[in-house]
Amino acid sequence: MKIDDKNYYHKTVILLLFVSLASLILLSAQNAKAQDLNIRNDIAVKSIIEEYNSKIPELMKKNRLPGLSIALVDKYGVVWHQAYGFTDRKKTNPVTGNTIFSVQSMSKAFTATGVMIAVQDGLIDLDAPITKYLPGFSVNSRFEKNPQEKMTLRHLLGHKAGFTHEA
Repeated sequence: MKIDDKNYYHKTVILLLFVSLASLILLSAQNAKAQDLNIRNDIAVKSIIEEYNSKIPELMKKNRLPGLSIALVDKYGVVWHQAYGFTDRKKTNPVTGNTIFSVQSMSKAFTATGVMIAVQDGLIDLDAPITKYLPGFSVNSRFEKNPQEKMTLRHLLGHKAGFTHEA
């Protein structure tokens, strides 16, 4: 059975996003309990690492992923990193900590999280025109003049700003 590249990449992105979000959720819960202690010495983090080390190979096999790399980071830097498997299905190139992976759409989640933290902290307004924050931003449109003056961060985050896929 041949796996098409689109399906492979889709599963890879979903698995990496799951692992990333699970790590963030688990660490957030632990950090809330530890009240900002350095997590590098936390027993809970060590158990998370052990759990991931046992589950990731299973998930890779189940989803037919040849390889991946993961890192757990706190505010002080990298707490743990691990590479699994190979960059190719022939198993000739092992994944290392220096293997470059395409982030695909995962960057959208990180961007949206950063924007929402800035909104929460009162630094930006979701409903202000985007030109408030990017005065040089402009859009050429045959339908109206200066459509960028109507666009907001809420529109951009919800993919409702009116851009085509290849904009």
